[in-house]
Amino acid sequence: MHRTLRDSPVRQFLDWPYAVEQPIAPAFGRWAAGTETARTWDDDQLLAARLVRAEDVLQETQGQPGAEDPASIVLWQQRGLRRARLVDTAQAALVGACDGEVALGPLLDALATLLEEPGPELRARTLPVVRELLTEGFLETR
Repeated sequence: MHRTLRDSPVRQFLDWPYAVEQPIAPAFGRWAAGTETARTWDDDQLLAARLVRAEDVLQETQGQPGAEDPASIVLWQQRGLRRARLVDTAQAALVGACDGEVALGPLLDALATLLEEPGPELRARTLPVVRELLTEGFLETR
């Protein structure tokens, strides 16, 4: 891990009381790659990227049956650090649509249309979250 991160200006200290996958080194390598992408790519590069959902990510939804929106949506990683992340409906839909076939920009445009929300507002709200999802390993570059 030290070799992978020694040249990175990013430092993150985690108090991690949960079980992690062993060996953990590959997860730190993926974290370093995701952090580098999220930190160095500008918005245009990110919008042109064909992102993929990490194959170990599962979604858990809770709420009343038939409700318009679930009460909560949690994305869970099954490998590596086994992170969990609370997301909203738009973020969950975006992660689900990230299969590497369509660039992020057109995916966000389609999502804005479905949600009947102005595209620029959705992009402004979602791009920082996409950067976090890349850093945390829920999304990866293809």
